[in-house]
Amino acid sequence: MNPRHRILAATAAFAIAFLASYPVAQSRRADLATGSFAQSSNPGAAVLIGPIAYFASDDGIHGRELWRSDGTPSGTWLVADILPGSAGSQPDRLTVLGTTLVFAASDLNNGREVWRSDGSAAGTRLVADLTPGVASTSFWGSATSFTVFGGAVLFAASDGVTNVELWRSDGTLGGTSLVRDIMSGPNGSYPAEI
Repeated sequence: MNPRHRILAATAAFAIAFLASYPVAQSRRADLATGSFAQSSNPGAAVLIGPIAYFASDDGIHGRELWRSDGTPSGTWLVADILPGSAGSQPDRLTVLGTTLVFAASDLNNGREVWRSDGSAAGTRLVADLTPGVASTSFWGSATSFTVFGGAVLFAASDGVTNVELWRSDGTLGGTSLVRDIMSGPNGSYPAEI
């Protein structure tokens, strides 16, 4: 994203956050959680790829999953039901890498791992099973701790072999790897402020 677009995106995000605190400015675009006992869908912070916002939300049927919206009811839908059932895949760390969304999510076969999406169900898939099998990779840091750098995302994680160390992913299996085992042994380096 060029600097002008970053400024526009930051200004838009500030305006939305500021106006959302005023009841007159609020307008529901889509009711994701419906039914007589519906609770809030509790949508998470959104990231933008072009005119499309991506966010995690719970519709009361699929659990917390990845959604997309163009700001209209007809343009708002579930991207993929990664973990079928009411628990949901709990996607977080939504990060834009070019035209791809990279994030962490859970499924039944791989636990919590790195995923990617192009905004379609068919284009939403596991990037790498860093901790093989159903065991989950332990991502360290805040829920927004994937950082774009040099055509990849950097993040702190433990794969069950190394403790928490610096990893990178370009959104492909071949481009996902441990950057370096900075502190070998059981302690890990716990890289912060990536």
